[in-house]
Amino acid sequence: MSFNIRRYLGIDGSPSAVNHDNKKNPIPDELLDRCDKDLNELIGYITGAKKASLPEKPPATKGDFENHLKDKIKNDELTSFYPPNDPRIAQIAEQAAGLLNNPNYPLKDPYLVAEIAKFCLYEVVLYCDDSLSMTQQNRIQLQIGFVRRLARLITPFREGTITLRFINANAKGTAWDNMSNVDTITNALQSVPYTGYTQIGGYLKSKILEPCFYAKLRSKTFKKPLMVIIITDGWPYAEAENHMRNVIHESINEIPKHLPAKAKPTAIKYQINQIGHEERSTKFIQGLHNDEGIKPNVYCTSEILDDKIAELKSNEKGLNEWIVNTLTKRPQKEHRILW
Repeated sequence: MSFNIRRYLGIDGSPSAVNHDNKKNPIPDELLDRCDKDLNELIGYITGAKKASLPEKPPATKGDFENHLKDKIKNDELTSFYPPNDPRIAQIAEQAAGLLNNPNYPLKDPYLVAEIAKFCLYEVVLYCDDSLSMTQQNRIQLQIGFVRRLARLITPFREGTITLRFINANAKGTAWDNMSNVDTITNALQSVPYTGYTQIGGYLKSKILEPCFYAKLRSKTFKKPLMVIIITDGWPYAEAENHMRNVIHESINEIPKHLPAKAKPTAIKYQINQIGHEERSTKFIQGLHNDEGIKPNVYCTSEILDDKIAELKSNEKGLNEWIVNTLTKRPQKEHRILW
């Protein structure tokens, strides 16, 4: 039964009716009608939101995780990469169910395990900052700690490899490609010299997009959507302020030229994190976040990594959960899968 303001006020009958004292209702009919409409819309929104927020049954089996993966593929229109019965879906789901019951795996929440399983649908490239300013305020160790924790979550999956790139240091052949060992990833982050400027847009294109995206599009070997996770403490230096934004725009616009019409621009995604408290860095990242042309493909973390890591330094479980929630735009304390 819907809410009726006239019934609530004791006004019988239709609009323009009189009240029980036989006096004409002094409230304009259009105001009562509008009140009815707005209140019923509000009630519908509240009850609908409560219904939508009810947690579904936690995934526990291979079949459960497979359903989560299929929902992700459908919602992001990734079927051009993962057609029905693709064996990779079943493999990732089977590994997720196994890791959920593995006492050595850092995540115990089945919904968080499902989120990391979805990550494995993407080729993950970590684009890390190795500029001179990273030598300040323990930023290098904070970046290493963040990446190491992320690697511990992803690499136990067979599909969960990480390709590592730096703004300044050049890759040593293919040694930083598709890495699956946490210590190898950590050693790479520790071994590079932290020096140079922040030509973040130019090297994003030459070191990541050219080999991992454009070349594969041209050769018809782009078989897995791309997720680029960026960590930086600075802003573009020695290149135009809007260069990185233009590079991201270009990569998104390239998709329909090479992939089937059903392949959405979500075939490439960017996740951008700030480390340190440089105001120009914050302004730069906020500019990317506010660009409507790239918003469906770009997610910028609202929290500064060092602050959150410091806050949760004695809470390993909470830190792991925060990393998953951050990378997947998943609100904490809710079991709604959003990304």
